[in-house]
Amino acid sequence: GTQSEVRVSGHAMGHHATADVAMDDAAHDPVTHDHGSNTGDGESLGVGTRLWRLFSFFTIESNPNVLAAALALVRRPRRDGSVWRVVRLDSLLGIVITGLVFAIVLAPQVDLTGAALVATIGFHYISPWAALAAWLILGPRPRITWRTVAFAFIWPCAWLLYIFIQGAFTGWYPYPFLDPADMGL
Repeated sequence: GTQSEVRVSGHAMGHHATADVAMDDAAHDPVTHDHGSNTGDGESLGVGTRLWRLFSFFTIESNPNVLAAALALVRRPRRDGSVWRVVRLDSLLGIVITGLVFAIVLAPQVDLTGAALVATIGFHYISPWAALAAWLILGPRPRITWRTVAFAFIWPCAWLLYIFIQGAFTGWYPYPFLDPADMGL
């Protein structure tokens, strides 16, 4: 084929690899693991509450976003548009935040083994850095504007607002560093 056909094929393969990592991560079920203060200090919780709390973790939101973006790019590598650019940057921003916060703040506080360790490696190390590498190699960097960046920050900021509002009513925060009581507030 032509050079552009090979490039598209390479883009699709790179996004396919990112999608594979995200799907492998999603196969691990952290709902059944007790994370101490993250799930309520051992209190007995119903399945609905446990699922609501699971999907309140930024990690659990960012990994499916990366998966969806990667699968969309596998399906149509030349996908573009102003909304798509925000969605794509949102997935990258979310997963890089996930990796950095875990590595800098949370990793020193946890000692995981078994399936929890495998899931953590996938969710917090492989997925973030594979997504960043795919974006650096495959783009679409030149089409990202400051407006796109501003819109991409809406989701992480909205997530923080949601966490603080629901935490004020429930007393539960997905990460100890977000709990005002733990910060002495």
